[in-house]
Amino acid sequence: MKKRLQLKTKNKVKLKTSVKLTIAGAAFALTLAIGFFVFDYLSRPETGRAGSDKTLPGYAFRRKVQLNIAPNKDNAVLQDFPILVRLQHPDLKHIQLGGKVTHKAGYDIRFTKPDGITILNAQIEQYNPQDGSLTAWVLLDSLLPGKAPELMLYYSNSSVQTEQANLMWTGDYAAVWHLSRDLNGSSGTSRLKANTSGTLEVDGIVAKARQFNAFSGDFADYGFNEAFQIGEAFSIGAWVNLRETGREQVILSSLGDGPGGFRLSINKNGLLDFGFVNAAGKLLLPENSTGAEKIVANEWTHIAATYSKAKGEILTYVNGIIDRSFQVKDVPVKTAAALMMGRNKFEEGNGFNGAIDEVRILHKVLPQKWFAAEYLNIGSGNTMATLFAEESLKIDQASVKQNKAATEAYDVVERNRSAERNRTQAIKSSPGEAPTTISSSAQNMRERMNTIRRVSSENSKP
Repeated sequence: MKKRLQLKTKNKVKLKTSVKLTIAGAAFALTLAIGFFVFDYLSRPETGRAGSDKTLPGYAFRRKVQLNIAPNKDNAVLQDFPILVRLQHPDLKHIQLGGKVTHKAGYDIRFTKPDGITILNAQIEQYNPQDGSLTAWVLLDSLLPGKAPELMLYYSNSSVQTEQANLMWTGDYAAVWHLSRDLNGSSGTSRLKANTSGTLEVDGIVAKARQFNAFSGDFADYGFNEAFQIGEAFSIGAWVNLRETGREQVILSSLGDGPGGFRLSINKNGLLDFGFVNAAGKLLLPENSTGAEKIVANEWTHIAATYSKAKGEILTYVNGIIDRSFQVKDVPVKTAAALMMGRNKFEEGNGFNGAIDEVRILHKVLPQKWFAAEYLNIGSGNTMATLFAEESLKIDQASVKQNKAATEAYDVVERNRSAERNRTQAIKSSPGEAPTTISSSAQNMRERMNTIRRVSSENSKP
């Protein structure tokens, strides 16, 4: 009996221990499973969290954004790099079209650093309120080697009714042309207006571009501007899509009928040329240097060139790779000529035949790694960014409704303002009629704007 009792007791101990181990093992396995699930859940697009509790005031929603590529693959840090961000999501539609963006031009869209509060300089090149697609440039403090940048995207703020100040292309930038809406460009914060002949809007490497027809005499004339002088340090870049080869085609030129000026062109052999006119009136080009890459027709190609007075050197680049180098002892002299896109000022036979997009001029010598990163960022074909989970910064959908109401009220104000302008114009154009008072309508507009401000103020409260 004792033996049986001892055996029975032993078996009970073993059984209890086995049960405990089984339960502990199951709990551990469940914990691991939950951990992996949570990690996977939070790592997915549409579910990942921002990781910052600080937010911009007045905004109803935000999302973390991660670029799908790491443009800078070299071991270098590129400072103040303008990176292209492409996005599309139903939430980025206009609020009256089923989305959450409150301004029809996307003005309430903002980008910040991952900290959630440091606003980055940005410029919207194209926004479609109907499908929620966005093409924007965002100025990064630095582009780190091999690391895909992360940003915060904010939207849905009815108090924002003006475009973000364009501070993207200041400092060393002499001029920038996006060519999406027209042939106008920008120099710092100033507008570069073009005197144009011809050109058509076509699909570009980024949003839209301009198509030049050499045989129709298409060109853009930007007049004289001190910012276009080549100086001691100079960089120029563009995206081109040739329709033909076998003849000289000018992309950008400040050559006149005297000394000075520069020219960026494709020569008759399909090679990229860049040079300037010296004091003796001679155009210096790297025609005899070796290692040139032929530019083919009917595909987008990134071209660039730099000049360094300190090194006495001209370098050309094709698709981010050094194409040719040219040692030059002469130095540039100033020109009084206008800057032309698509041809020389006084030569019609070398007109450009094809599309041009994203032209930039800087008073700085950019390194090869910069052009390589630019080429990868824009021309890789995989520039759609990843949008992570939406974070609601307000309670429920109240802020969305308030934003929609404020937006509709703002639309009413705009319609009334437009109607008043039309009435005023009609009165001015009708002789002999006394002007009518519009104080009542102006008072109504003020009241509606006060409503918008009140709703926006309430919307920004926690």
